[in-house]
Amino acid sequence: MARVIAVANQKGGVGKSTTTQNLGFALAETGLRVLLVDLDPQAALTVMCGAAPDGDGPGLGECLDGEAAAEEVLRRPRPRVWLLTGSARLGEVEPTLVTASAGGTRLRSALQPLRHRFDAVVIDCPPNLGMLTVNALASAGEVLVPLQLDFLALGGMKALLGTVESVRATLNPGLRVGGILGTMQRGRAVHSEEVLSRVRERFGGLVLRHRGAHLGALSGGQRRGCLDPRVRWSLPRCPGLPAAGGGGAATCPDGLRCRARTRSSAVRPRHRRPPRRPGAPSRSARSRPDPAALAGRHRCPAPTRARCAASRSSRRRSPSCPSTA
Repeated sequence: MARVIAVANQKGGVGKSTTTQNLGFALAETGLRVLLVDLDPQAALTVMCGAAPDGDGPGLGECLDGEAAAEEVLRRPRPRVWLLTGSARLGEVEPTLVTASAGGTRLRSALQPLRHRFDAVVIDCPPNLGMLTVNALASAGEVLVPLQLDFLALGGMKALLGTVESVRATLNPGLRVGGILGTMQRGRAVHSEEVLSRVRERFGGLVLRHRGAHLGALSGGQRRGCLDPRVRWSLPRCPGLPAAGGGGAATCPDGLRCRARTRSSAVRPRHRRPPRRPGAPSRSARSRPDPAALAGRHRCPAPTRARCAASRSSRRRSPSCPSTA
């Protein structure tokens, strides 16, 4: 049976998707079969893994709504890693889970046929404590909390732990907090160290030793080249822009001038300097002046501040000329 880990925090931008992706890829490198679940309507994990969030096939939203099976949503971004893709449909399904029967365990039911095929399941939760997060906590055995090392982020820990206790009392008695991972550490900033020390005083051994540095939007998967250029298809296109490769230009309804670039015009070869001929002086040698030529240059003896014509023509001011001051 797979070990199910939910990566949850109601605060956005703390590194949940990056933690989910890097944790899943690291487990896969040890030889485990890993399933990543993108439960966020923003589908950041899906994009980072190189899949289109609003592709032709069904997504996790259709799976929770009962329109598709989890087997139809599976994608394989890399060896030993599978993905249940997220999409904006999850945001439409979430309000219906509040009043639906067994709305808090829809994800658990959807993952049940797949759990025997994987060694680990890592769930990326949305940045809130709504029904999608409740579904993730009801399906998981433990929750990993990425905590931004900032003072204002400490206030949200109380609400998250309260939700964990509610889910444990009603839907999932075996749920536990597996660890707290400090993220967004800004080098040796005193503020980050102070926040981390306070969290350790409160939670003790739950705080993991490893911390995530502040890398902005650059995730580990992108550094390894996992970002597929085809994800650009999911971005909105101006209605007046011709299809890729069509060339020419078109006028969009907003009055802007949209230019379509073909692949050949978008990627231009770099200009390379021709190789140096054998025996020719190098570029650095040509830039150095010749001492013999400098010895015969004009020296201005006149005590005037105006630069003389001879010094101006030789492009060198005389050391004895007052205009060099």
